Amino acid sequence: MQLTIRILRSIFCYKRNILILPILFCLTIVCSCHSINGHNQGEIIENDSVKMDQNVLKAKLSDSCFLKVKGYNLTCGIMISNYYLVEDSLILDLNNDKESDYLLMLSPVGMEEPDYNCSLDNAKRLLVEVISNHGKSKIRHIYSNLLTDISGLLSPYNGMDKCQNGFEIRHMAGQRFTWDYIVQFNTSNEERIYLSKIIKECSVEGQPIKEEYFYKDYPVEKINITDTLKKDCNCYKLWEKLDKD
Repeated sequence: MQLTIRILRSIFCYKRNILILPILFCLTIVCSCHSINGHNQGEIIENDSVKMDQNVLKAKLSDSCFLKVKGYNLTCGIMISNYYLVEDSLILDLNNDKESDYLLMLSPVGMEEPDYNCSLDNAKRLLVEVISNHGKSKIRHIYSNLLTDISGLLSPYNGMDKCQNGFEIRHMAGQRFTWDYIVQFNTSNEERIYLSKIIKECSVEGQPIKEEYFYKDYPVEKINITDTLKKDCNCYKLWEKLDKD
């Protein structure tokens, strides 16, 4: 139920220009990727896990916060530390085996639930690849360099969706001076994803300049979308040009 609420919140959210997903698709996600709460660190060791160092957490967090986040959830066949919330998810085939795999966007609980008082410096959102193989789930990769680490109403995260040959992650921000940043990934390789395309659009009062960059088999580990977003996608020169015209 907790995951159902989180997914519904991520669908019916305040982010601009997110299309409301059909209820059937929502139910598919909820039913296919259920969550079981309350597991402790030593339980279900055979499942792959997204962990937080419990000693680090205990040293840096209040006792009340630590008690709330010290356990695990069983989600999509993997164990996820209660320090993280599943804020978004996408069902797709990540390794060309005709089975449904999952992309999970995980946010530290302190980013999304201020009442927890669980904030940590340099907290990162994670993108987790979960591979399904005949009813069993395995974590393939965990990325901390592909998503904004800004939370709340100011978060520029604008969803992820399937696209040709893979999937894309969208961010956008601004009012008079705005930017849209779409990063596409190729899932044709059986072992890993690759960066395939970046679409950047910088606008002033609705007048845009659009740039596209194409890549072939470019390792995802070599990019840092998080830093790029903090720099407003390097739109400053384009904004200056648009503002003069």
